[in-house]
Amino acid sequence: MRYRQKILSNVDGFDEDAIASSDLGLIWATISNAVPCAFWAIIHICRDRTLLSQIHDELRSSLHAAPPSKLPLPTSTTESEDGPFKEDSLLESESLMTAASLPLHSVFHINSLSDQPLLQSVYAEILRLYVRGFITRCPERSDLRINEWLIPKEKVILVSSDPAHFDPQVWNTANGLFPLTTFWPERFLVRKDAHRDILPRKTAPPLVAEDNLTPQETQLEPGHSSLATPDIDTKMPRKFTLNGLHGSWIPYGGGSRACPGRHFAKQEILMTVAMMLTAFDIEPLGDEKAFGAADMVLERRYLLGGSRLGSGGLDDGGKESRL
Repeated sequence: MRYRQKILSNVDGFDEDAIASSDLGLIWATISNAVPCAFWAIIHICRDRTLLSQIHDELRSSLHAAPPSKLPLPTSTTESEDGPFKEDSLLESESLMTAASLPLHSVFHINSLSDQPLLQSVYAEILRLYVRGFITRCPERSDLRINEWLIPKEKVILVSSDPAHFDPQVWNTANGLFPLTTFWPERFLVRKDAHRDILPRKTAPPLVAEDNLTPQETQLEPGHSSLATPDIDTKMPRKFTLNGLHGSWIPYGGGSRACPGRHFAKQEILMTVAMMLTAFDIEPLGDEKAFGAADMVLERRYLLGGSRLGSGGLDDGGKESRL
């Protein structure tokens, strides 16, 4: 906290109010998305035993033997009101091996962890599905025209991420099996089927019309794995990609002012998921209604601020039309 105060106090034009505002914004940004995203990733992974098994395989490949300097200190026994207990009990207990059959005294290599295709796809899908933010911009020098809309100079523009994250014209839904309001862990993986590449972005007209499909009609039955995508060769190598999703996957904003902490946030979320899934055996106890896709559907209503331009630059009557 003192270090942040020192850094912010050296910013030109920052008074005490500006420092306090920036400090609060930084604290809020570090926990507002990372914590709930890590939670939802763990919940979705643990609800699908097939997915959990494949994630465990990726976690094993990301483990490395801890260097001597990183090994836990010898444990000591201390008396408490409930009897003796061992310090560093988490590292010394058998729960780590029981949970994922992983060796003790190993550490996750963050670069290897961040390169696992399925884990990255789960991460990206969680952010697409659950992060609802606004990209803030302001025309500084002049009015901004976007098609038929006029944004006045020095007015704040808020762009919601929802329309991009739930655009049916952009995203692949496996021919309607996994609607955009549901969690599909493989949505960001590239893999071949018998005829074409399966990509996150919709690359060809669907084989089944999606217009009349609803999340309820395509809801998977209890116990049905979300990895069981039809017509896809599950033995083909998979690759994580965001190619073709520029402007469509924007949980961190975009452009030159994208969130500077996005790489740290990704590592934070992935490491939290990895530690929780290896240290604990987790079984969600909620019924299907508690976690079903139907409960995740939100009514998205958008209010746009700006002026609509008519043929002569203004609407009929020479007045600007505002929403």
